[in-house]
Amino acid sequence: YNLGLFYLKGRTVTRNIKTGIELITKAAEGGNKYAHYSIGSFLCRGKYELKKDLKAGTTWLRKSIDNGHLDAVQNYHHFTGFCYPRKERFAFQIEVLRKGAEAGHAYSMGWYGRKMINGDGIKKDRVEGAKWVQKSAALNDYHGLADLADIYRHGVGDVKQDFAKAVEIHKGLTKRGHLVSMHNLGAIYSKGKGNVKQDFELAAKYFQMSVDHENDRSLIALSNIYRDGVGVEQDIEKAIKLLKRAVDAKHYSAYSYLGYIHDRDTYRKKDLEKSIHYYTKGADLGEKYSQNALANFYLEGKGVPKDTEAAIKLYRLAAKQKYRHAQFKLGTFHEKGIYGFKVDIKAATEFYQAAAKQDYEKAQEALKRLGIELQK
Repeated sequence: YNLGLFYLKGRTVTRNIKTGIELITKAAEGGNKYAHYSIGSFLCRGKYELKKDLKAGTTWLRKSIDNGHLDAVQNYHHFTGFCYPRKERFAFQIEVLRKGAEAGHAYSMGWYGRKMINGDGIKKDRVEGAKWVQKSAALNDYHGLADLADIYRHGVGDVKQDFAKAVEIHKGLTKRGHLVSMHNLGAIYSKGKGNVKQDFELAAKYFQMSVDHENDRSLIALSNIYRDGVGVEQDIEKAIKLLKRAVDAKHYSAYSYLGYIHDRDTYRKKDLEKSIHYYTKGADLGEKYSQNALANFYLEGKGVPKDTEAAIKLYRLAAKQKYRHAQFKLGTFHEKGIYGFKVDIKAATEFYQAAAKQDYEKAQEALKRLGIELQK
């Protein structure tokens, strides 16, 4: 096995990938658990001139785990997700994660706990799941710490919500290059959560850090910071550039924000043509905010020919995605019998209920006006 690694890396011998793979394969066939892990990982990734073969690779990784090499759990857990149906995959994953967790393997404990919290392939138990995550975090496992921060953010099992503790964990993970923690710190500071005060300067700092580390998830959030000039000097052009980067990274909700900026004089001179362009792009890609905004344009004939039929079609698309503004609009149309709708209080109520459950005050008021109680 070790000689095979030497040939693969060219250490003290002339590098020869073919010879290296042959030696490691021979060691794996002879029962070497480390060779099982190496060949399995190489096959899963298609490395060292081996053809990518996820099923063969995960089979070798499972042999490594069964022979006591628990460091193979992470790769096995990851790659089984790409080559087995959901039910079968969960069964395989839970089996090895439980084995690793019970043996004190930090990564296994964290993921076993997470799956237990969510009920993924195992009976849901948020209390017990949170305990496993805490054990993983106590061993300073990267993933376990990230999950524990989420547990403190939401309050799970016997763990009470505590944003200050979540921030403390995220800051530690940020020093280790954890991109999600950078973004989450920005999100917590931008809104002010629980026992953590709102601080736009810190929000801007962490969103920028996240973007600088190529985390495209933070592009829209940082754009909003520059758009509104909170924590930083307002810079609309920079905000737009960040949104265009987000679009390039396939975060298509950025089209809605681009449409929003060009639709208002608040940020720059209004440009309805550009606003319609971006909203149309977003709507075509299924963005509910864009669908609703574009529907408003068609209903009012704002920058486009008035088209009630197109507007209603867009409202319905947005409402199907539980966009409360569209749900309320459709409720109003049914209640008043306008825009080609017949008066239908039952249908109106259904739309109002859907929007009201999302804390939309206008919908809640409409239900009160109709003398209908809000359903929980």
